[in-house]
Amino acid sequence: MIRVGGFAVLLVPAIGYGQEKPSNLNHYFSTFTVQSQRILGSADSRIGSGISLGVGRRDRSLRIGNLPAELIWEGYAYESSSKGVNGFPPDTTLSFGASVVARYRWKFRRDVLLFADSGFGVQWANHTSNDIPLAFNTTPFLALGWEFKTRGNSALVLTSRLFHVSNGGRKLPNPGQNLLQFVIGIKY
Repeated sequence: MIRVGGFAVLLVPAIGYGQEKPSNLNHYFSTFTVQSQRILGSADSRIGSGISLGVGRRDRSLRIGNLPAELIWEGYAYESSSKGVNGFPPDTTLSFGASVVARYRWKFRRDVLLFADSGFGVQWANHTSNDIPLAFNTTPFLALGWEFKTRGNSALVLTSRLFHVSNGGRKLPNPGQNLLQFVIGIKY
């Protein structure tokens, strides 16, 4: 039941741009790995993997000078495991979330683009932990990546993302968790 409900979160991108012409949209499918990083308060060592679906379009309001931006709505699900820490037993956690991403691209070579992402989202997890005392959390993140054009508007997308999960101070202590994500996906 939880897994079925979680995959419903992956429909968020479709809802976000339901009225947009299909020719104005980019679609994304990705798979990723996550590993917690022991920085800025994280103590629970977690590893896992997941999938995400996204849909994006150019957004003039996010433009910086002459640098255009794409606004991407993303839904994701991932499973992570911990060996336990500070009295919390080993567990496997399912996490589901939705994010909005601002993506800025620079031409690197003819068919290769470099990009930077800044994003924010919300996440629900079926377990609390030493680092995350509440099930509902916020997820700000930063990322760098490459797009390797294949044909037409399609591309292979490789991304490294620093992803922070925290309750925003709603329950203390709130060490939060910092995850490094390695993402491989396609844009079509």
